[in-house]
Amino acid sequence: MILLPFKRSIFYPIIPVLVLAVIAHFGYYRSGLLENDFFHHLAANVFGRLYFVAVSFGALYVFTRMTIVGASLSLRILASFFVPCAWIVKEAIVVTESFPVAQAAYFLLNPFHIWLILLVVFEMGLATLIARFLLKMKGVDLKVITKPPVFVMISSLGSVVAMYSWGSGENVYVMYLALFRALFGDGI
Repeated sequence: MILLPFKRSIFYPIIPVLVLAVIAHFGYYRSGLLENDFFHHLAANVFGRLYFVAVSFGALYVFTRMTIVGASLSLRILASFFVPCAWIVKEAIVVTESFPVAQAAYFLLNPFHIWLILLVVFEMGLATLIARFLLKMKGVDLKVITKPPVFVMISSLGSVVAMYSWGSGENVYVMYLALFRALFGDGI
């Protein structure tokens, strides 16, 4: 097993994103304890937005940073998915409060989660271009725009647009619910 220096390890870029997500999570959910309505709403808005940014856009930072330090593609991908997938799993665990484990596991296939995964894939393509641009600015001789990251960006964004534009995303959600009912029944 080859040990990477900490700055090239998977944890180096994940830590700030994960810390931001955890702080924002607790700040958002604990903001309800504030008795003053103004400060409650202010804290909820600030922490909620920070939580969204960390989960939805943290991969852009992680992939860019890991590309710059020379991490392998597999480590960059793994690191980029860490925080969004941790959030998705956390949400599925929360769902176990109301649903059996099998149904909560099915929740992992929620169309919103699929869109988040596709957003992360898009960010990886964009992060590749950003990292190459930054490396080129440092004097590294490389081509900034190449077909693979552009293809990744277009295909992931195209998938999101196709899923959302088909009935404003409702058709995908209806299919998700139909499969849920086929697997688990109507419920009540």
